[in-house]
Amino acid sequence: MIIVHEYPLSMVDHVGFRKFCAALQPTFKVVSRNTIRKDIFDMYLVQKQSTVNYIKKLGSRVAVTTDLWTANHQRRGYMAVTAHFLDEDWKLKSFLIRFIYVPAPHTTEVIAEVLHEVLLDWHIERNLSTITLDNYSVNDNLMKTMIGTDGDDLTKYKAVIEGKLPLSSFMLKGKLIHMRCAAHILNLIVKDGMSVMEKGIDKIRDSVAYCVAMDAVNKVKELIYSLILEYQDSMEDVATTDGAQTISSAPTQIDHEDWADTFDDYMSKQPAVSSTYVRTELDFYLEEALLPRTQELDIVQWWKHAGLKYPILQKIARSQSTFVGALMTCLEEKEEEMV
Repeated sequence: MIIVHEYPLSMVDHVGFRKFCAALQPTFKVVSRNTIRKDIFDMYLVQKQSTVNYIKKLGSRVAVTTDLWTANHQRRGYMAVTAHFLDEDWKLKSFLIRFIYVPAPHTTEVIAEVLHEVLLDWHIERNLSTITLDNYSVNDNLMKTMIGTDGDDLTKYKAVIEGKLPLSSFMLKGKLIHMRCAAHILNLIVKDGMSVMEKGIDKIRDSVAYCVAMDAVNKVKELIYSLILEYQDSMEDVATTDGAQTISSAPTQIDHEDWADTFDDYMSKQPAVSSTYVRTELDFYLEEALLPRTQELDIVQWWKHAGLKYPILQKIARSQSTFVGALMTCLEEKEEEMV
C-alpha cells in the first residue's frame, strides 16, 4: 500500500495508523519504518534482477532516454533514466530504471560518469540502440565523452577519443546513437515563435482584462444607482441641491436591466429647478478628492460622520455593508484571475 499510493515511510509510526491496524487484527505487529525501508529495497533488487534477466534473454536493443532537472526547494540535481524496448509480442515496454542524484557541478564529465554507472548497473551498455537527450550543445559533448570517436571522425576531431562505452557494439559505429528529443525541439520552436508575438499577445491580454474590468465597473455603477433611487424613495423631504424643491415621489419598481432609462424618465417628471441637471449625492461623492490609503484611514468612522453631506449614501453604507464587502471580495477575485 505504501508503494502503490506513495505514502511516506513514517506512516507506520503514526498513532492513528497503528490503532487502525490493531482494530483490524489485534495480534498484528506493525513494523518500524526502517524495516519497511529494507523490505522495499529488497523488493526493488528482486524486480531489478528479474528485469535485467528478461532484457538479456529477449535479445532486443534498448533505447534510453534521460533528463536532468534541479529541485528548486533543495537546489539539487537529479537524473531520470528510462529504458524502452519491444517485447516478444512487439509491444513497447518502458521502465524507469534509475532516478539518481547528480552531484554538482553538472559538468559533462560528471553527467557522463553518472549515466555510465547506470548503464553498467543494468548491463545494457553493449545493447543500446539510441540515447535520447535534450537539444543542448552540452549534450553533444556528453555523447562524445560517452562513445568517443574513431578514425572516420578525424575531420571533425583532432584525434581519436576513447569513450566510456564500446563504440564497436553500436550500430554503424555509433552514428545513430545520439538522438535529440523532438518534443524539446518543438518546444524551442514554439518559444521562438511566441517571442516574436509577445508584444501583440500582451496587448490582447490587456485589452481583454480592460473589457472584463469595465464590465464589472458598469455593473457596480448600475447597482449603486439603483440603491440611490431605492433609498431616495424611502427618505422623506430630501432637499435638492438648490434647496428649492423636495422629492416627493419615485418609481416604485426599477428594471435592473434598464435603470438608466427609468432614472431619466423619473427625473424628467420632477418639478423644474434652477439648475438644468439635478445631481445626486453619488455625483458629488465621486467628485471628491481621493483620501490617501493609509493605516490611519478608518472607512467605517468616515461613513459615520458622512451623514452631514451624504445622508442617503450613509444609510446605504450602513445597511448594505455586508453586500458591499462581498461585492468588493468578488471584484478582487476577478482582478486576481485577470492577472
